[in-house]
Amino acid sequence: NPPTPSKRGGIAVLPLRGVIAHRMGTLEESSGGMSTERFGKMFRVALADDSIGTIVFDVDSPGGTVSGVPELAAEILASRGQKRIIAVANACMCSAAYWIAATADEIVATPSALVGSIGIYTAHEDLSQLLEKEGVKVTLISAGKHKLDGNPFEPLDEETLKKLQD
Repeated sequence: NPPTPSKRGGIAVLPLRGVIAHRMGTLEESSGGMSTERFGKMFRVALADDSIGTIVFDVDSPGGTVSGVPELAAEILASRGQKRIIAVANACMCSAAYWIAATADEIVATPSALVGSIGIYTAHEDLSQLLEKEGVKVTLISAGKHKLDGNPFEPLDEETLKKLQD
């Protein structure tokens, strides 16, 4: 079964575990993931419940996709002050999970926790010399000035590198 919140003596414990994505099906969630939609829904329910004074995010996640995370983080940040919000790194709180947890009033970490690393990366492979050596010529067809930026069939130019870095 997908993770569900628990309520103990005025404290709601919301599980934020596994890979985070904007939307997930029941199968994905039951395999250990969490959608930002589902977590947001659990958060709103806990926030609206007058019997809850503290909301705890029980976090064990390496992160996930960016989609949905800025919106969820903004929602949690905007609600601060209504109830105490604590994020617990138990034991991995990285990337998208750390972004969400950073909106809490407080972050607590187990001694062996791994916390941090908000950010993204991309890799560019320049296959042009390999393909030339093998006698393969690639012709790219596109519409739009920047549609081919960063393709692996030619070296990465400085302008594209700067855009990707930005």
